[in-house]
Amino acid sequence: MSKKTKGTKSKKKTKDEVPEVFEVGRLLKLRFSMWEGRKKVDKDRVECKPGEDGTVADAEMWDARKSVIDREKAILPIKRIKNQVISYVESQMVPGWDDRASFFITKDRILAIEAYLQEREKEFRFAVEELHKNMEEYKAEARVRLGPLWDPTDVPEDVRDHFKMRWNWLKVSPGNGDDVLTPEMKAQEITKFKDMMTDFRETAMFNLRLSFREVVHEIVDGLTGGSEDGKRKVVRSDFVESRIEKIKNLSSLNVFQDGELEEEIEKLRRALKGVDVEGLKEDEKYRDGIRKEVLQIVKEVKPWIADAPTRRIIRPSKLKHLKKR
Repeated sequence: MSKKTKGTKSKKKTKDEVPEVFEVGRLLKLRFSMWEGRKKVDKDRVECKPGEDGTVADAEMWDARKSVIDREKAILPIKRIKNQVISYVESQMVPGWDDRASFFITKDRILAIEAYLQEREKEFRFAVEELHKNMEEYKAEARVRLGPLWDPTDVPEDVRDHFKMRWNWLKVSPGNGDDVLTPEMKAQEITKFKDMMTDFRETAMFNLRLSFREVVHEIVDGLTGGSEDGKRKVVRSDFVESRIEKIKNLSSLNVFQDGELEEEIEKLRRALKGVDVEGLKEDEKYRDGIRKEVLQIVKEVKPWIADAPTRRIIRPSKLKHLKKR
């Protein structure tokens, strides 16, 4: 691999070309409205006991909240659906788009994601209906548990009005709304948009490269020696197939056409093509030969995280762990 291109720059990609990425995908704007079942407690109704030295906490320095219903029983089932939906969409997006409420999705995934969202929205509404149906029971229970802190006005009249799941598919381009912007404002917006897209490109490419390195290390680890208890590692029947599926997924997310990433993906694809899983399980020499071939790819991709972009969508602790490998 050429040392000149060890960073996260793509081949012949200029700033002016970056917005063209929106021709291969769309933004998914996903929004949830959720009643949390919590309220601030009136400080006059809370006794703040003096400390050992007799002093009492300044009321301006503390706050208190109460659960007005059993949140684990009433709210958690709805929140679980919300978290599952967000996790699924995050697993399908191109990483690096800097907006927590929207996700960049390639065109080939839009229909499947739309079908998924419609199905989960039905489950979301059903869970909200279940909450509404059981509200009187939850309120009666809270009335007993909260005692003097119970206030019926803390609970919405119709809880269904406070839960919504919405989404939209958007195409974004610089200078939206140019009919109301001055030429100077439009020029500024276009510049900001290009800078934002450059950050998106660098962060997306960096994260895809990290993901590829993880797949490569998974393969090497799975084919290396024994487990901690001294027994030989078990090679699952889907060991190769699942990794091929992962790199196929990474390739489809490579919307900024990172040539080096595609080159390494193709090398790994060739290394895994026709691999006999039974041979990996039974033949140590055969397994070691595949491992050595993949190790060569490990050496080639190791420099990829040397120059991480300033704004990255990964945890610093994870980056530190990867740099050790």
